[in-house]
Amino acid sequence: MNILVCVKAVPDMESHFTLQSDSLHIEDSNLVYKMNSFDECAVEEALKMKEKNGGEVVIVSLGDDKTVQVMRKAFAMGADRGVFLNNASFKDTDALTVAGLLHKAVSDFKPDLILTGIQAEDDIQAQVGPALAELFGVPHASVVVSVVLSEDAKKIKVKRELEGGTLEVVEMSLPCLLTIQTGINIPRYPSLPGIMKAKKKEIKEIKLSESDLGSSKVERVTLLEPQPEGKVEILQGDAKSVATQLISKLKERKVFN
Repeated sequence: MNILVCVKAVPDMESHFTLQSDSLHIEDSNLVYKMNSFDECAVEEALKMKEKNGGEVVIVSLGDDKTVQVMRKAFAMGADRGVFLNNASFKDTDALTVAGLLHKAVSDFKPDLILTGIQAEDDIQAQVGPALAELFGVPHASVVVSVVLSEDAKKIKVKRELEGGTLEVVEMSLPCLLTIQTGINIPRYPSLPGIMKAKKKEIKEIKLSESDLGSSKVERVTLLEPQPEGKVEILQGDAKSVATQLISKLKERKVFN
């Protein structure tokens, strides 16, 4: 079974973020990048299916040089090879263009199954997966929390999250695309042998020009830092004094009588 997994390098969300002077981009020179957590679950799901049914897991990603490290992690987990679309200006590219570039880069692979995370942690758009399914001309299911492959490996049954905690069961014929929700599995830690093997696995690099990216169909107007909506008051004194002050203030705010 041949599986294609799309991954993205995203900043660690516990980093300290600052805006560039143009208020259109995040200053990323000091940020630490990691694999998007939704994509990491997609990689794990692909590897579980490969271990059970055989085949190949191919990683594809669009980004700059930071992306290679993320792809190597997927290799260390057990993925076989990768396709890297290299362009430092990708952050200004709209989701449909990203999907088109990914599709063009791997159109000769003919995957039985395509997996993506439901969304990227940095932009939370959740658009690339469904757009990629349309370009491949295959059915798709989003926000998938369970995957079961049929005995003949021709159909797949999934559970997907709907609003209000409802689950929907969907059965589709392969090939198809699934966008994976976190919690579907616990991604494995790369082993030391896996890390060593990852250094030798093939990455096909495709350098993209500005003309390849084209002009974005989405205009970013500005980025704003969230403003505090309240204030913090630090109570001073020993434990008894602080407890007395706290009770008094809670009574003032009518938290209790």
